[in-house]
Amino acid sequence: MAVLSTLSNLHLPSWLHITLLPSLSSNFPPSVSENITPLILSTTAAALIAYAFFGPRSKNPTVPGPYELPIVGNFLQAYPYIKNQQFQELTAQLVEKYGNIVMLKLFSRQIVITRDPDVAKRVLNPSSSDPEFTRPDNSKIFVIPYMLFALGTDDLWKRHRKFLQPAFGPSHLRFALDASNEVMDELCRIWEGQISAKPDGKLRTNARDVMTSVTMDIIGKVAFSYDFKSVLHLTSHNAPQHSIDTILKTISNRFAVPPFLWSLFDLADSSSPVKKAREENAALLKDVIRRKREGAAGTIGKDERKFDLLDRLLAENEASGSGGEGKFGDEEILGEVWGFFMAGHETTSHTLTFIILELCRNPHILTKLEDEIETVLGGRDAEVTWDGVHQLKYLEMVIKETQRLHAVVGGIGRESTRDVDVLGHRIEKGTRVNVAIRLLQRDSRYWDEPLVFKPERWENGFVPRAGTYLPFGDGVHNCIGQKMALLETKITIVKLLQKFSFTMLPNQGLSIRTSVTSGLAHGLVVDVELRK
Repeated sequence: MAVLSTLSNLHLPSWLHITLLPSLSSNFPPSVSENITPLILSTTAAALIAYAFFGPRSKNPTVPGPYELPIVGNFLQAYPYIKNQQFQELTAQLVEKYGNIVMLKLFSRQIVITRDPDVAKRVLNPSSSDPEFTRPDNSKIFVIPYMLFALGTDDLWKRHRKFLQPAFGPSHLRFALDASNEVMDELCRIWEGQISAKPDGKLRTNARDVMTSVTMDIIGKVAFSYDFKSVLHLTSHNAPQHSIDTILKTISNRFAVPPFLWSLFDLADSSSPVKKAREENAALLKDVIRRKREGAAGTIGKDERKFDLLDRLLAENEASGSGGEGKFGDEEILGEVWGFFMAGHETTSHTLTFIILELCRNPHILTKLEDEIETVLGGRDAEVTWDGVHQLKYLEMVIKETQRLHAVVGGIGRESTRDVDVLGHRIEKGTRVNVAIRLLQRDSRYWDEPLVFKPERWENGFVPRAGTYLPFGDGVHNCIGQKMALLETKITIVKLLQKFSFTMLPNQGLSIRTSVTSGLAHGLVVDVELRK
């Protein structure tokens, strides 16, 4: 009680009294809350005494930001947002209060957040000869190593990127067209049967869950020549997706919580939820790899033009020796398979869900899009061909506007390679700088009526200001599969609108959940009917 009294009498910011003193323990996991309050209070009291003698020690002292406690910095302020997967909301509040550059300190980690488009270009697309910013190696944070988008800007990343790039070339895009049509035909067949069996002709479903199954099946066919059969089992528990959600949340929290506290917050590899999710995913994907090896009886001698992503990885492994001795060892293969399995369906499923949301909200846009599809393709039963899908210009505008308004990747971080000046502030070497993509894409300085869904803003070849539209990132680390993702999105939407109409249930919570990606926390419940 003496510690509480001492803290209550200190002139601390209001958020600290609200967050720390009355309900601190409720912000932590059950395994932590019972013992954490005395620990934090005593640590804070000791730190405040030291603070009175030694004062602040910031690497970037001129960058504005919220009040920092000694040792923990802004961690106590940030953790409730992190825990509830609402970190984008905290970012928005900080930028609104402090401007285009703001610093958040989480223990010893200092994160500079920027909403400036010129800085965004500078951070994400620096000079290749002498870059000011680079992507550090985040392999330990990403739970499973050797994923392309977790590797730092080094020789290992360059080797992976160069080797995998052909798996997303023109011939593979045509394969993605076929796979997307195949999966969507299966979904349409299932839905038509289910709707016909309903007395009122309505099928109530969660669009987010369905789109997750669709994109999981497509990435399986395209990248691994494997059928996960997720669409066939829409009504059953999606175990792979549940474990993916656990790992994504773990990754997001690891960026904020220092490694020495990972065990305390159930974030360590040995922690039960992380270990279980990792083992479940590894078992599934090792089976995918095993089946590919057995079915192909090796890839040497196979037409390389027909290689999918997994074929390429296995061929490189086999050509240089078995047992992980080739350029791509077994752990590297597993890491890349897991990375593309996760990223290849997670981001696209969120985008598809947001498109359905906006079409339900804006019936005039839906009607215009339906008319374009029927006119260009030649009817509701028309085949979705390569040439046809690329003529759907209004569909492209709808997708672009969805990606602008609903950024699935809300921010991207890089690390300064040396001391640099950013917006008049000295940023020390090794500081993480996060580009607030979601905020840039909703900034009224660069977008007319930024919170209004207006596909027409993309008419006549409109090109936004550089650094204000970054759905696939920028620079050398831009999304390797963006063309494939866009093609998959187009075909899925066309197939849905050819056959069905959607009505969004009113008064459902549409809050955003942020981990590595951002999507609707509870999905989107809709009634699906056959188009009249």
